Amino acid sequence: MASQAEAVPDAGIYQMYQNRSWLWGQNGAGFFAVQRRQFSAWTSDKGKLGYGDGIWFLPGGGKLCFRAKWHGAGGDSDALTCFEHRQAGRVVYQRKIPDGDWYVFRSSDRNMADEFMKVKYGDYATWKQNRIKARP
Repeated sequence: MASQAEAVPDAGIYQMYQNRSWLWGQNGAGFFAVQRRQFSAWTSDKGKLGYGDGIWFLPGGGKLCFRAKWHGAGGDSDALTCFEHRQAGRVVYQRKIPDGDWYVFRSSDRNMADEFMKVKYGDYATWKQNRIKARP
């Protein structure tokens, strides 16, 4: 179904993410700031904390990408992460590019199980990121 759906326009992607944080449960969060398209994130992998700083952008075709320099216990690395969004009616599908599986990102009816429900207005990343940066 998702593969036949239409790409979400850039304006729709922007509306979904602008000045919002995508909460990754106990594993972190990423904030998509409007100012300078700044991307800030923190992560926790098996108790090891890390953070990322970078930018987010919309290359078209229903895609959202963020490029960040990640800092963690294993050292520093640069990464580019992209997600594709398609829409059929009021249902929005998402997959991680290049080879992620499509799933319902936002249902036509409000569904608390949707991944979109983890995208919250406000910055839920920078405070934790700053605490990680301040660690000796």
